[in-house]
Amino acid sequence: MSHRLVRFLVVLLVVCPGGLSSFIEAQTNPPASITLRLEGVSLHEALQQMGRQSGLNLVYADDLVNGVTVSADLEAAGVDQVLRHLLRGSNLSCRRITTDHVVIIRRTQTSIVEGTITDSETGAPIEGVSVFLAHTTVGGQTDQVGRYHIDNVPPGAYELVVRHIGYELIKAPFQIITPGTFQYDRRLTRRILTLSATDVVGTTGEEAIRPGSKKWKGSLERFKAV
Repeated sequence: MSHRLVRFLVVLLVVCPGGLSSFIEAQTNPPASITLRLEGVSLHEALQQMGRQSGLNLVYADDLVNGVTVSADLEAAGVDQVLRHLLRGSNLSCRRITTDHVVIIRRTQTSIVEGTITDSETGAPIEGVSVFLAHTTVGGQTDQVGRYHIDNVPPGAYELVVRHIGYELIKAPFQIITPGTFQYDRRLTRRILTLSATDVVGTTGEEAIRPGSKKWKGSLERFKAV
């Protein structure tokens, strides 16, 4: 266990004197995706199942998850997607402290901005869309189902920027007064590229190509000068 992780766990024990749950150890060869089908189970049990599949070591204080129940119907989902789903609607968030260690902590008085980005014509989700808050360093990209998730957003006025190659840019102002989870779905319109007209001017007639003509001699002189 790294020194950084040990220091973090010591701080967590001080902040959460209720104690840590048993450490959920990772598999040696974790799968690339997670499948969870749960109905009304405790968050602790859900995190245990996720930890066994994901290859992550999950650490959290017992009193954070006591009394919290969750349901999930996820198939071949990514780690971040599963964590967001399990913690949605709670006062909890997660923080990755190493490549394979994630700590579940109590969320501060900040908000979550999330939503789905789709194509305005087909309705299909768009992966890899850049979604961020203007004039900040907060943002991310949509996943394979078009979902984005921005957490730790303090109260204030913002402009949500949605950008993707081949689509019109979207800028949507919004304001957060009371902390919570805010859903902002957006439909992107494909950008139509128009090319300006080009006039082509040419010369027709036998004089233009007849050897010995005035235009032929002029062209020859220009060719010799090159």
